Amino acid sequence: MPNKYLSKSLFLKTALLLLCLVISSILCPMAIDHSNLANDQDTINNSNILYFPAINPGKDIQTTVSITNTECKCKQKRANVTLTSYDKEGSQLDIVPTTSHLRASKTKTIGARIFPSDTKSLKIESNGNLIGNTIFKTKDGTKSEVVPAIKQPASQLDFPALASYDDLYIYETITLFNPNTAPASVNIIALDKDGYEIDHDTLSPLSSMESRDITLVDIFNGSTLKNLYTVRVVSDNDIVGFQLVDYPAVDLVGLPALTTASKAWTFPIVTKGENLKLWTKVGILNPGNDIAYFTVEAFDSSNNSLGIIYNQKLFPGATYFLSTENANIVDRVISLNTAFLKVTSDQPISSYEIIGVLEGNGRTAAHGIPGEDQTTVGFEITGSNDGNVLNAYPMVRFEDGGVKSIDILRNYTVWKNYRVTMYFK
Repeated sequence: MPNKYLSKSLFLKTALLLLCLVISSILCPMAIDHSNLANDQDTINNSNILYFPAINPGKDIQTTVSITNTECKCKQKRANVTLTSYDKEGSQLDIVPTTSHLRASKTKTIGARIFPSDTKSLKIESNGNLIGNTIFKTKDGTKSEVVPAIKQPASQLDFPALASYDDLYIYETITLFNPNTAPASVNIIALDKDGYEIDHDTLSPLSSMESRDITLVDIFNGSTLKNLYTVRVVSDNDIVGFQLVDYPAVDLVGLPALTTASKAWTFPIVTKGENLKLWTKVGILNPGNDIAYFTVEAFDSSNNSLGIIYNQKLFPGATYFLSTENANIVDRVISLNTAFLKVTSDQPISSYEIIGVLEGNGRTAAHGIPGEDQTTVGFEITGSNDGNVLNAYPMVRFEDGGVKSIDILRNYTVWKNYRVTMYFK
């Protein structure tokens, strides 16, 4: 009897075990699929984020946004994308339904008319490796500028002077955006070219998701503006910012705040576009608290070194400039056979460059390219044949190794343009 009952008990245990295995084999794929779905949804909450702080900067300026998925087609993966718009007070207006997935190596272009009319800022979240740009263009097509989306908020934002007109700051607007759930303080500091503070002010805090336009003539007096080289915004929270200059009869010039600091920078140098002569001006800023010692080396188009052209000491907050020799600046000259500059420093520094038409009103600005950047490899310069419009589009290396320009104006311009491609790595 005991053996009989033991055999029966063993049979029942075996049957139950087999039943559990069958149920597990049925439910396991469902559990895996559900887990993947949860991961796909969670990536939007812990994602790559692009910020566009000024979607509607003025009544006469139209905006177009582009986002590009730089991932390799070989992955056969679409990036999940969420676009959220906010008004200037920070209220969420809408989840923009223009796209939810973006294929690898593809670019999506979005006109501002897609966004609610009160849109001031835009946040794009994704689980893919996206880059973005905004085109600002006047309705008559006589001015335009390409401004990259901002990836990394920071507690210190530096805004260099993008032009040298005496009344520049009447026509310059700085836009700040707080992407946090908590308010952010705003302290604004005026620095001269040697990095000395010449004035400062404290503005009311930025509310969560609030965008605010700042006009410097409303903050600083004429004496300060005359000697102003850099506007520094310091906050107790990480924020983003961008500046746009709309000077009369001159092309738009815009640039996100300088927030990236590196010990190695590269600058494409452009001096010709079709039949037009161009000039390039490079600005190097020390954003830290220690003296920086840096070296500038020039290279030709074949990557041959033209030698060390400058060794320089840069005090905290100070700015150093170099210009191509056709810009009519006596010192700190870059020869016309220079294709790019490499700058190395013992301390992290920030940088930018401005490119203009020698006998025209075209202007454009771009950040220097830090050594850590594995995506941006140069610029494509486009411009109107009359010399009055100039843009710099980033040349981007995709994950599959291909390099191309992110030019979203090919089908939107009202002017015939030329193109100059400059990339080096």
